Amino acid sequence: MSLENVKYDAFISYRHCELDSFISENLHKRLENYKMPGSVIKKLDPKKTRIDRVFRDEAELPLSSNLSDPITEALDNSEFLIVICTPRLPQSQWCKKEIETFVETHDREHVLLVLAEGEPEESFPDILMHEEVKVKDENGNDVTVRVDREPLAADCRGDNNRERLKAMDNVVLKLCAAIFNLNYDDLKQRHRERQIRRRLAIMSLALMIVTVFAVTCLVFMLKISSQNRVISDKYAGAMASASEKLLSQGLRLDSIYAVRNVLPDDPEKGYNKDAYNALVSGIAPYEIENSYFPTGSFRIPKDIRGFSISDDGRYALINCDGYFSVTDIGSETGICHINTGYSDQAVIDPSGVVYIDDDMHVRRLDPVTGDDMVLSDQGFYLSYVKGKGLTLVFSDNGIAGYRGSEEVFFIDFAASMDPDNMIDDPDYSVENIYISKDSDHAAFVLSGLSDSWTGVVDISEGKLKKCFKREAMDSMIAATDGEMLYVCYEKEDDLFGNAGNSVVEAADLNNGREYSCDIPGTGFYEMTVSDNGILIVSDRLAYVIESSLEIRSTITGYMDAVCCFDCGEGYVIVDALGRMFSDNVFSDANRTYGLYGHDDNAIISNAIYSDDSFFVKYVDVNRIVKYSPMEPVYEAMNDIGDADPFTGYPDEEVNTDLLEGIEDISVFYAAASDDGKYIAVSSNDGVLYIFDAVSKKMLKEIYNTDIVLLHGAFPYIEAAEAYILEKRVFDKDFNIISRLPNGELAAVGRDKKSVVLRSVYSSDTYYKIDLLSYDEMLKKADGLLGDYVPDKDICEKYQLLTEK
Repeated sequence: MSLENVKYDAFISYRHCELDSFISENLHKRLENYKMPGSVIKKLDPKKTRIDRVFRDEAELPLSSNLSDPITEALDNSEFLIVICTPRLPQSQWCKKEIETFVETHDREHVLLVLAEGEPEESFPDILMHEEVKVKDENGNDVTVRVDREPLAADCRGDNNRERLKAMDNVVLKLCAAIFNLNYDDLKQRHRERQIRRRLAIMSLALMIVTVFAVTCLVFMLKISSQNRVISDKYAGAMASASEKLLSQGLRLDSIYAVRNVLPDDPEKGYNKDAYNALVSGIAPYEIENSYFPTGSFRIPKDIRGFSISDDGRYALINCDGYFSVTDIGSETGICHINTGYSDQAVIDPSGVVYIDDDMHVRRLDPVTGDDMVLSDQGFYLSYVKGKGLTLVFSDNGIAGYRGSEEVFFIDFAASMDPDNMIDDPDYSVENIYISKDSDHAAFVLSGLSDSWTGVVDISEGKLKKCFKREAMDSMIAATDGEMLYVCYEKEDDLFGNAGNSVVEAADLNNGREYSCDIPGTGFYEMTVSDNGILIVSDRLAYVIESSLEIRSTITGYMDAVCCFDCGEGYVIVDALGRMFSDNVFSDANRTYGLYGHDDNAIISNAIYSDDSFFVKYVDVNRIVKYSPMEPVYEAMNDIGDADPFTGYPDEEVNTDLLEGIEDISVFYAAASDDGKYIAVSSNDGVLYIFDAVSKKMLKEIYNTDIVLLHGAFPYIEAAEAYILEKRVFDKDFNIISRLPNGELAAVGRDKKSVVLRSVYSSDTYYKIDLLSYDEMLKKADGLLGDYVPDKDICEKYQLLTEK
């Protein structure tokens, strides 16, 4: 869509990172929703009394030397440019290009800065800190000099998002003052007066409400019990929402706890149906398909930067700002806490933690005994080889391999390399390390001031297998299977400044044969190799490539990949929304790939796939959740077993002519319950109606467009006091309490408590499922909870009851 005719009051330029995006999104909403005080509006042009349109690109755009047409048009048609400044902004070439483009056609005074993090000298773009102006020299000649500038900036820094949002009130006032050419102090004073009037109005309204409520209580004292039930029901409904939120973050026991305490032991006393539905979701009693299920969690520090899990799954190493800690996952006990300026450089192996201290010494710490020893006097990068119990240590002059406190091998750059390919820059940095699937080889990418090196280390032999020297390349990554070395990097711009492609190279480590190909896209940051091909991943695009470098398949649709893995049948990518995307090579559809209970509102910041389990860190949740494959709750059968084939499919259509009000319903399909009490009618407008089969009167309207009757299956399961319609389980009042897995209803158990489903994937596979009654569901919940009580912060955040 062309933006040439769309005028914007402001254009927000920001780096697409978590904090930067958070600030820009909230600032965007507040600017467009801000209403000028009435006394200020009188001073403004009647045609312009508020900020109508603000441009903010919501998707990560590909880097290139030229801005896309829509962005350029939006910049040209924007009156002001608002720049969200953090230490990450100066690193963004895209943001720099946006600022340059705006300044070319606008006055610099129309560029407004918002300081969201860091100090001005590290966060402000250089182009706005200086300006080249023409002046006359002593001889009267025109010369260009560089003049320092102090751009207008508003400060919304804070220790957390709550403080940043609070500071944003003043930011909006400062920006509006600049945009409308108003005095900031005057606008702030008017804003404060409006807040005072609003608070007085709220207090008056609250006082009136309290007064009315007090009078009502006096008049209706006999209805107190009824009012309490309403309040309790509303609280139970709130707990149902809290339960769903907690389950979406993998906190299963917390999710069950939230609703268990608001459900009475006796169902005859009445219970909130949403709370009961949430309880059933947390228990998951009817799962028959594999999925990744939350099996536990443990507390972590708030300033986590990354984490890793020990080979035996017992300990978690948490890297934070300036320190790291080790947690016993089973007991959630903090084992140790070590301060170090190199917090990212710490790995955990079977015997302890290897880390780099402030003096660049490589040390080993036993987190249980506290023993701490120096392994090497010098090192700056670590990489752990899972399964080998080995840590690779990169130093200025070589690569060492340590197992425990023993140096297993040392690869001397000077002695081990061909002089033409020797790593001769002591200030090189490690850009990428890849450990092969069999843990026998490691591919590396090293970058110096002018050259780069790629190569392969034979870990089993403790020697360098191959090393290649080349000119420095952008975004280079490498991977190996021990026989081949694969390298991917961004292609240089052509003579016309066109970019947008990357190069994949392959080198046979045995015979030296090399070949390459171009692939569309840039920003690839991860590569892995297995029998399923070569996976190359960026935030929104991934390729699976054959060993011949031909693209076999493309994976798209995900947003911000946080984890990728080879499941044996192909590759799977997990994105920040918790969704899983495959390369479409799976032939076995019996497995459901997904995190149970997760929804797109629970954003993932970090994830690790280890031994067929996921360890997930959610944004704003100070816990790491473990998801493990959920095995089928019920064994598969070859036939319906000891059950009666379902007979609820009538030979003739259900007669609906006598149903009350049926003439006003566009009937799609009707079904009669097998106990003869009810008739369900599905309408063409997506409403499900329940009628009394005897009186013909309508009992309930269910607005759920997902429930569409396609056949006459409408059984009553006596032991559970439940009805089943289209795999939804209803209580006797026809409230939805759960749903059954995918499958065709084939039989009803003679025990009057079970149903048999035929698999949607195999006509010869059946599952028998026992439906649990209300009492049985509560007993199951109590068994899962035991003495469990959520953390204090969870109880406070969601207002959970701490006792029944």
